Amino acid sequence: MSMNLKLFLLMTFTMLAFAGNSLLGRLGLASGLIGPASFYTIRMLSAALILAVIVLVQQKKLVLKGNFLPALALSGYAVLFTYAYIELPAGLGALVLFGMVQITMFLGAVLMGENPHVLKWVGMAIGCVGLAMFAQIGVATLSAVSIAMMAASGVCWAVFSLLGKTRGAPVETMTTSFLISVPIALIIYIWSGENFIEAERAGLVYAVLSGAVTSGLGYVLWYHLLPQIKSSTAAIAQLSVPVIAICLGALMLGETMSGNQIIAATIILFGISIASLVKS
Repeated sequence: MSMNLKLFLLMTFTMLAFAGNSLLGRLGLASGLIGPASFYTIRMLSAALILAVIVLVQQKKLVLKGNFLPALALSGYAVLFTYAYIELPAGLGALVLFGMVQITMFLGAVLMGENPHVLKWVGMAIGCVGLAMFAQIGVATLSAVSIAMMAASGVCWAVFSLLGKTRGAPVETMTTSFLISVPIALIIYIWSGENFIEAERAGLVYAVLSGAVTSGLGYVLWYHLLPQIKSSTAAIAQLSVPVIAICLGALMLGETMSGNQIIAATIILFGISIASLVKS
């Protein structure tokens, strides 16, 4: 198998994993198969366990790196993501999430001293217009609170990613963040008053898969791929995630998009595409 084909297949699997997070969250939460606090806690615990095993296999000991701040950002992303998906369709949620991630990381890069190309500014501005349209649509057809939570989740994930770029050993750092996030998740779970024993078996399976496979393994694979591909390629590849999530949501959940939602989605993807295509 050629290296290019291998990279393509690994990238495809990674994007499917990212989209799978949205689908699994929606599958478990929309039909009430599992409570949001239970889903969130099991997801974080499953991811922490699989990542700890990976580090143990690679390093022969549990090497931990990082601190509380990335774990706090990770926890914010995960809990807001979960509660937003009680109401948001899988594809639209992924679109708001990844749109906000791209915009926040762009602004973060500017604050850290980068001087982006003018087309990046244009692309991000167009993306912001699309997100604003989504927020307006949400007031009438969806939950504006859910859209706000998903947007905030995207900000938290972008902060987690930016903090991770300043540290070495990404797998060890990510493992540390997930391990620290588990007690935070348990506190939220206890506070919620939920009992995961009351969840349906399918809901528990969705939560475990979201943690161990589409989060834990998906994130490890992504950080393995990043050094082998250009930043512009990585950014463009992530644009496929909302599209995949929308298609999977339509096929597996029967979700549909209104005309205005399609327009807003197109504007977001177009704007981020412009920003992603510029190398500098």
